[in-house]
Amino acid sequence: LIPGVNITETYFGYTSIEFRGNLQTHYNNKSLLLINNHPMHNIINGSYYLEQIPVESIEKIEIIRGPGSILYGTNAFAGVIKVVTKNGKSKGDDGLHLKMTGGSFGTLSPSISFGKKEKDLELFFNVSMTDSDGYPFIVDGDEENRTGEIPYKNDTIHSLVSFKYKSIRMNAGYFENKKSKFGLIPTLASTGLRNLKGWFFDITFTRKLSDRMSLSISGYFDHISKEEDIEWYPPLASFQSSGTGEKVFQEYSGYKYGIDVQSSYKLSKNTSITGGILYENQTADPYTFQSDVTGEVSEWAGVVWDDQQNAYDLSAYCQFDAQIDRFGIIGGIRINDNKGYGVNITPRFAVVYSISTPLSLKFLYGKAFRSPSIFETSVNTPNVLYGDPELKPEGIDTVDIGLDYMIGSRHNIRLNFFYISTNKLIARSGMVPAGERGATNNTPKYANSDGGQKFNGLEGEIKGTFTNKSVYFFNFSYIFNGIEDADDSDIQFLQKITANLGFNLKLGQRFTISPYIQYRGKREGVTTKGMPSETDPYLLMNLIIKIEPLRNLELILSAKNLSNENYRYPEYIRRNIVSSQGGPEHSIFGTLIYRF
Repeated sequence: LIPGVNITETYFGYTSIEFRGNLQTHYNNKSLLLINNHPMHNIINGSYYLEQIPVESIEKIEIIRGPGSILYGTNAFAGVIKVVTKNGKSKGDDGLHLKMTGGSFGTLSPSISFGKKEKDLELFFNVSMTDSDGYPFIVDGDEENRTGEIPYKNDTIHSLVSFKYKSIRMNAGYFENKKSKFGLIPTLASTGLRNLKGWFFDITFTRKLSDRMSLSISGYFDHISKEEDIEWYPPLASFQSSGTGEKVFQEYSGYKYGIDVQSSYKLSKNTSITGGILYENQTADPYTFQSDVTGEVSEWAGVVWDDQQNAYDLSAYCQFDAQIDRFGIIGGIRINDNKGYGVNITPRFAVVYSISTPLSLKFLYGKAFRSPSIFETSVNTPNVLYGDPELKPEGIDTVDIGLDYMIGSRHNIRLNFFYISTNKLIARSGMVPAGERGATNNTPKYANSDGGQKFNGLEGEIKGTFTNKSVYFFNFSYIFNGIEDADDSDIQFLQKITANLGFNLKLGQRFTISPYIQYRGKREGVTTKGMPSETDPYLLMNLIIKIEPLRNLELILSAKNLSNENYRYPEYIRRNIVSSQGGPEHSIFGTLIYRF
């Protein structure tokens, strides 16, 4: 429900987060997920997964639309999702909480939470799971003109423990996600389940050295593994009918660890400087396709890489903040040294001017980068895809000009114009000729583009209260232009218009009703065969009702897609089919929460 942010489900089984028109590939690698400042990107492909954190453990979510690489490094490219978890001391989080949700598609989701604060000790933990039969995902026609239906499952087990004692805070989490996919490519021949598993741990020590100076030392470690049932490997789909060939599955695992030393110094009452050094190391184990019969490396599909891969980043960063009369000024720089491509420098500058008490203006210029993933540099599958160890980081330049205006004490209006220019985008645009690197056919490889993309648009938001018991919001994002630098053509499948409207109406002390609407504009493009591909605009109507019959008991009814909208997403990655189903028709879920 944030302006400029759009979510789609890809046929590859990922929830894709798009900021300001910057389309993803299969992976969420053009934005960054932080959980308590722990960067959660998968070192294999640079992606993150929303299933990594149980919703019940979240205190708040902060969204940065635009570059955030100065403080957060790689992948803080088009946007940042910063999750802050509960700590057990907030009112409503303490004690034991039991939650049960059930509803459409045979969904059952229990959860247990506990929070406690005792003097200098704070403790919070949550364990949640979701089991569902999955909604019917209708395939009108895959890349081989097959039709069919699969149950779109998304089963998850996840947990989080947060512990704080005086100046030390520790967090640990685990998740396991089993999710359907519409093939390794959009084909029913390779439909199967993907099982992602991961765990993470971080610890932070914070110390106030003086009235002006503080020190923070953080360390983190995370591990992720994937097992994927590919059924029939897509190049072998033709063998499915004849009964020859073999079924294969794919697996990988990898981990990263890092240490961040950060210090803040207050130069004066309204001026401060923050700086730090970060070292991060990434390791990927062998990545293979294996026979579903013998368990050995498949002679049909082979390997992505057959030995361990390593990478690292070493960064130094500094940010200056000052309040001078009516001006707020922020300036910063990050210097990053990467094992593969060397040194990269990223600046940022922002000015906020308060014209009057209710009105302020903002100007922001920022750069950000995304380091190539290990997959993009190291994949080596003959006649399928090759990587390039000489890849350079993707870059983005962003200019924001914003206005913030308060109408009385109840209503706030924000307008924000943005201009974005990207460069050195990484895509499968290179070619390895037959006879090189084991290829018998001309084979695609990852390469940096000579040009990039340009966007400009407007984001608007108004929110406030009509009474002390009613809250509303309306926001929109409109992209005026999205242009490919290479040939000045329009960017394929750009969703120019998104809008959201919602209300939170408290009727009495124990009854709340919250309707909200999401509008998504049409997307237009062309398939690889030159055929027009267009998805219609759609409107999703949703409703949440909360009732508290007792002080410790809460009942929630949530209904989604009330109008039974049959909405679709374009297949903008391979562009060999026109579109695929966007989601289920109407669904209803009931939740019971009891607080001891």
